[in-house]
Amino acid sequence: MENASKALLMAGSVLLALLIISALVFLANSISNVKQLEISTEDAEKLAEFNNMIRTYDKQWLYGTELISLSNLIEDYNKRQAEYKGYDPITFKVTINSSDYADNIYIKQGTYSLNGRDMNLGVQFKKLEQEIEAWKTRSDNSHKIKFNGRTLNESAQDISGMREIELKELAKEYGISDYTAFYNYLYEEDSSGNPKGPVRIYNNLTVEMENFKRQRLFERVIFREDVAIGRIVEVEFRKN
Repeated sequence: MENASKALLMAGSVLLALLIISALVFLANSISNVKQLEISTEDAEKLAEFNNMIRTYDKQWLYGTELISLSNLIEDYNKRQAEYKGYDPITFKVTINSSDYADNIYIKQGTYSLNGRDMNLGVQFKKLEQEIEAWKTRSDNSHKIKFNGRTLNESAQDISGMREIELKELAKEYGISDYTAFYNYLYEEDSSGNPKGPVRIYNNLTVEMENFKRQRLFERVIFREDVAIGRIVEVEFRKN
């Protein structure tokens, strides 16, 4: 009888231990599920905020600066949502058909997207900005002449706005006797008509940037929202 009682007590202890373990596991899972729900809700709110910001660009026409902002916003959104389940990246595409862009160096004719195969508009624009800044301070053997301690590249912005009479006075001031050669050097082009002189290069870069930024050129082709999930899923603009 005593052995039977001990056996029952042992069995009861094991059963109680199992019940306690099961309860702890259930409690841990419940806490985990609640925490996961909190994280998912927070993620969804962040993505919804991005989505609302993207909606503000749903216009018939965009300026170049707006298009760059939209490109960067969607790229940031896509990077963030890639960390979450159930969210697909927004498809973004810009097509430039205009021959006005044919001779550009950075933002030119072609297709721009965020899929890794086509050019990235935001990246190209950043390269253009960096090239303009780098050009001002670049110095090599062909740019030894300095005005007030600055190289020709650094002075290109000021020189590009000078009238001929002012440029002649500048050449005279610095003892440059052959004005024609000086002018040709500043505005030199190679045999293919590409800019070579410091002022010509600077002018071409700045014109490329300003034309892109300030002209309202890009027409909305697609700005599609999936109503079922309440998210923008496809954006496309075009310049003909």
